[in-house]
Amino acid sequence: MNTQPAPTTAHTSEAAQRSAAAAQWLSHAPFYDHLGLQVVSIGAGSASLRLSPSTDLGNSKGDLHGGAIASMMDITLSQAVRSAYPAGINVSTISMTVNYLAPSQGNALSHAQVLRAGHSIAYAEGEVKNEAGEIVCRVSGSYRIIRPK
Repeated sequence: MNTQPAPTTAHTSEAAQRSAAAAQWLSHAPFYDHLGLQVVSIGAGSASLRLSPSTDLGNSKGDLHGGAIASMMDITLSQAVRSAYPAGINVSTISMTVNYLAPSQGNALSHAQVLRAGHSIAYAEGEVKNEAGEIVCRVSGSYRIIRPK
């Protein structure tokens, strides 16, 4: 017999919102929530995410930390790659190159596109733009495709 009280409407609503947000992801790790990433779009070999900065993600100058930007792009690229394959595959980062071009203050928007979706390796490129529309970085990455056994 369940002796736990029924969840409140507010708790249920919050849980439903988290569940709906997680459903947009093709994979969802707790780290995505820690960064505060939001899905803009995912599908057909491309992905776009938004990051609203917090003081936890800033550097000593008050800009978005380069490590947070790199993490955002690794996630964006991997979501784009996942969307280029049938459901059930997993991916693992082989390599990723990040070229920083400008600081990012305010919201950051990432976009990635798969350029090659091979049997065992995928290659994707992407970029992050700041609120002013400036390119913050350009990124390329290779991903191992892990098929279900």
